[in-house]
Amino acid sequence: MDEVSLWYVSNLQRCNFTCSYCASGQPARQQDRELPTWTLGQATHERIVDWLAALPYRVRLRMNSIGEPFASRDYLRCLARLTRADNLSFVEVLTNGSFRREQFDRFAAECNVDKLSLWVTFHHQFISARELADAAEHARSRGVATVINTLVFPDNLAAVEELVTLCRERELALVTGVGINFNNAYPEQGFTPALHRPDPRALELAMLNNPLDGWHELSAAPAGRPCAAGAGYFYVHANGDVFACRTYATSGSERLGSALDPAFQLQPRVERYARCRSAHRCKCPEDYQNLEAIQSRFTWPARSFGLPAPVAQGEAVLDAKLDSAPALAEQRPPRRVRLAVLDAHCSS
Repeated sequence: MDEVSLWYVSNLQRCNFTCSYCASGQPARQQDRELPTWTLGQATHERIVDWLAALPYRVRLRMNSIGEPFASRDYLRCLARLTRADNLSFVEVLTNGSFRREQFDRFAAECNVDKLSLWVTFHHQFISARELADAAEHARSRGVATVINTLVFPDNLAAVEELVTLCRERELALVTGVGINFNNAYPEQGFTPALHRPDPRALELAMLNNPLDGWHELSAAPAGRPCAAGAGYFYVHANGDVFACRTYATSGSERLGSALDPAFQLQPRVERYARCRSAHRCKCPEDYQNLEAIQSRFTWPARSFGLPAPVAQGEAVLDAKLDSAPALAEQRPPRRVRLAVLDAHCSS
């Protein structure tokens, strides 16, 4: 059975946080009490879950809602079902880590925890570093693969430093990055507020454990570069539409079909790589990590989309191989970039 990676963003819009920088504009949606929790209907989501569980492939699934999954029992029920599906290799769930221990234990009891992963993002405006680390540690104690993701903003440096210390002490997996200024939450501070006024402390925290540090530049102009999207990776829209990647979905181009169409069969491209035809940049690592320039140098051994490891052992070995390949010079970004093109994780 062939393996594919799928990123599915469901139409559930419900969150217990109202972060000012939320990528989905969730604060505005929460204030509108007339807006339904399921913008396209719960039945739409459940039909897509049926489709995922029936695919004739081994599926690596990253799945998130527009909001917090632990705010919906029905959503958790669907997640648990997917962990029990024979064709799923793993299900990685994006969460803000605010769940109660007893709530998590009830959920875990319904899951195959050997296939369950959590990507726990630190939202400093609504949860403390210790509370987040406690939640992640609890999930890990139940056998769930857990990764903490933290985004650096100008006003959370001390909190991120505390979280880094806690992760080291407890040996929790940690990925760091730069927060994006959605909703103009940080007025007049640019696209990445933490970098608006160069601060060595902010830069060091953002790049402390960023596995793709130095490779983000490739996302700025993917057109023409060989990419595995459409062969080993696909994006599933909330309405069921299937695309090779989210970048294509954003522009509405090259729709492959719909998970809601009984006649649609997902057919991965035979050739591993094909040249990207997007006129836009890749904004999410889920997309741009499929570029051949990255995939040929990294592997994803963990039950996570966000924890790549170098194919070569040690950065010195990797750098030596890159330096000995002049033909790849135009694709090779500088190592340990501290300035310019830095992307936060697009997923919340």
